[in-house]
Amino acid sequence: MTRPSFSPPHACDLAGRPGALRALIPFPGTFSLGKGVGMHTRRELARRTSTALGQPLLRAHHVAGRPFGSRRTTTEGRDSVLLDDPRLSENIAAAGREHLRFLVLYRRQSERTRMQRLLAYHFNRPDLAAAGMPENKVVPLTDHVEAYLQPADDLLRHGDHHTQRPTLARQLEGLDAPEGTRLLALCETEYDAKAWARQRRASRKPDATVTDPYELDAKPHASRELARLGVLTQFLTPHKPGRRNPRKKAREITTALDQLGSELAGDHRGHMAVADLHRTAGLVHPRLTDALAYGPHGLKEPLVHVGLHLREQRGRRRGPATEQPRLIWTLVALVPQTEGLWRTLAYLPDEQSPGGSWLDYATANTLHRSRRLPDGRRRDAQLPRSIDRALWDLGAYAGAATGYIVYVSGDQARSIWPLLANRHLGRAPDPDGTLDARPALPGFTLPADQRPRAVLRVTAGSDHVASPALVERLDYTDETSVETHEGKLATGLFQMESTTNTFILCNLPQQYTGSSRYARAGEKYSRWASTSAAEQAETWYSHTATEISVLHAPDGHAPLTYGLAAARLCDHALHWNHRTRYPAPIHLGIQMDKNHWEYRRTVDADSEAED
Repeated sequence: MTRPSFSPPHACDLAGRPGALRALIPFPGTFSLGKGVGMHTRRELARRTSTALGQPLLRAHHVAGRPFGSRRTTTEGRDSVLLDDPRLSENIAAAGREHLRFLVLYRRQSERTRMQRLLAYHFNRPDLAAAGMPENKVVPLTDHVEAYLQPADDLLRHGDHHTQRPTLARQLEGLDAPEGTRLLALCETEYDAKAWARQRRASRKPDATVTDPYELDAKPHASRELARLGVLTQFLTPHKPGRRNPRKKAREITTALDQLGSELAGDHRGHMAVADLHRTAGLVHPRLTDALAYGPHGLKEPLVHVGLHLREQRGRRRGPATEQPRLIWTLVALVPQTEGLWRTLAYLPDEQSPGGSWLDYATANTLHRSRRLPDGRRRDAQLPRSIDRALWDLGAYAGAATGYIVYVSGDQARSIWPLLANRHLGRAPDPDGTLDARPALPGFTLPADQRPRAVLRVTAGSDHVASPALVERLDYTDETSVETHEGKLATGLFQMESTTNTFILCNLPQQYTGSSRYARAGEKYSRWASTSAAEQAETWYSHTATEISVLHAPDGHAPLTYGLAAARLCDHALHWNHRTRYPAPIHLGIQMDKNHWEYRRTVDADSEAED
């Protein structure tokens, strides 16, 4: 093996007694083991590393009290709190329209029945599940929600007839909805990740006789063409019934809705597809207001919560560059309204000019999916100024809000603003909002009274975030003695030791808290102690973390207030029963990006983060 030119000679001398630190050389390869090392190995590795290097582990202290209120819950997959709320029509209006129309597009009768039953269940119309819904006819679900079912075999069928899909989309019925109606489509599709991956590998061989299935995929083309017609789509793969958990207690059946819910209980993909349509429609339940204001450290005044999502996409992972880099950035704002309602807005840059527009979240989604991803790079000098201009324009939509908070995804944005980088923490910007002749933070080039109330950097799933390993519970027996007991799990908000503005939100993967047989594999032993081949093949989960850094806050305000708000926007997911990795405004921007038909058609760029 050739020694790298940057390694000193003594680094390659492995003779003599091993020191405290030894290099592990990575190499590519595949193994018949699952992913992850589990909780036990993570704890023991932390102990060993600390002892061998003589370096204490980073410590964080739990934020006292009950920082989180009740999060979103569902009954057999149905969000009854949102859908049975008498203010549902007001919620729809706050999202920018008066009515919702669900277009149900299908190829097979079985999927038609499935989607019909899902909509009937979620909108409390079990009678429609039993009697059925007619085709090519408007079917009222509530006073402000309706469905329209029709077959769309050619549009949804995989194949190389992509040039025909624009015409096929325009031929659909139900597109001529009355003014003030939001069009949403629940579409059937077929996808098998493992089978498609095998066929894709086979298609790349020199003597290949099969075609890359992704080149025949109908989903991206149908999504684009329907977006150009003002329709937001959600695709649903066939339901594969799983094994029912024998430990789960059966619910008492007292109504027709209960019976329908029990029959659909295992269709998790179907329930999540309906929830995703609620998200893309921009629906936010008023319970978010109570979640943010909860407790002594809650936000008591109306503030706009703005999330910045940014991602650069460079093309294929291997080989020479074959396409222009793409830069995707958007701001999503949760704007408080009267009576606890919320309006969701998103900012989209213009295609041909440096400006952009604030639009209802669903309208922005539709426009975003109707066009290609824009060209650009993170290092573009105009980017920070464009974002500041968008924050300036937000003032016209703020209503009664007294200010706004900006949450920035730290994974991709550290290199853009100096104060997002760790090496500049503690430095003060110049009076004009710059640092080293660069905008210090988002919004800082604006006049002082137009700048954000607070700016937070939120980082998750990155090498820059310390990973939770050991949990210790302290029992104070008296004023002078403390007993330490090791705990196993932690899901609270922790403040890093010796800081006042950096917090760690400890998370448990939702799979770990599930009821599957090997959900907690690795909790009490390592892979070397496991004797089950089936267990070894599973993913072994452990704690994950979201780091929240309050980079700017008003004088005299506790950073905890803003750090807790970010944590609550992660814990109180809008349309998901578990935590999200990022606060809701950033998460909505990420999902908007992921739903684009060109997303993952090329490989995401590695982060160019500054340390």
